[in-house]
Amino acid sequence: HGWTFWPATLLAFGVAMLFAFVLARVVVPRSTGIYFSMIMLAVGQVLTFVGDRWNAVTGGDDGLQGISRPTYILPGSPLNMNNEMHFYILCAVVAWLATAFMWRVIHSPFGAVCHAIRENRQRAEFLGYDVVRYKINAFVLSAMLPAIAGVLLGYYDGAVNPSQLNWTESGDIVMMTLLGGAPTFWGPILGAGLFKFMQQYISNYTQYWEGYIGIVFVAFVLFAPQGIWGLAESAWKNLRAKRT
Repeated sequence: HGWTFWPATLLAFGVAMLFAFVLARVVVPRSTGIYFSMIMLAVGQVLTFVGDRWNAVTGGDDGLQGISRPTYILPGSPLNMNNEMHFYILCAVVAWLATAFMWRVIHSPFGAVCHAIRENRQRAEFLGYDVVRYKINAFVLSAMLPAIAGVLLGYYDGAVNPSQLNWTESGDIVMMTLLGGAPTFWGPILGAGLFKFMQQYISNYTQYWEGYIGIVFVAFVLFAPQGIWGLAESAWKNLRAKRT
């Protein structure tokens, strides 16, 4: 719609966080477990429908096309965003900054309470923590990184399509997380790399690549629920135990 990089980025970031806050206030206190997951899938479908129909804002089925990258996002910056390598460097820097930020969050007192809630919600409540408030804050925080990624994806593709709001996008993220190891920090990152690798290279050999990825996913859920990173950690601990 003619917005420049920084205003568009700040607007996308603010709208995502605001929507996440409102949604969290409504959903988090009233649902847990599978019910929470089903509600979130339903919300994704509602957003997809809105994206398909709200032509004036989203462009409808065609989405928003012709999104041009800014030449420079910072005055005096040597990075030209129209250069593919420079844009990759920007995305890599943002990804590592986001990773460092999440590492700090997880190893903060807030992260420790979130771990406690995950392990035993009732015990956390008995210790005096406002579990609902912590879950709402975690929910809003979890919307921040996809908002950043969405901005970069829009400028990378030069377009934004309502199909990116579909629940299958969330399903891919869940699959990445479980493949790598949900209870671990680095596991989901490893799982994302493995998922994209299979998506890119298996599809070169067969049109049924999604079926093969599904088989790998089911195998991990059944036989290695701790994921790849969890398997590696267990193997390392067993090896150290044998050495000692």
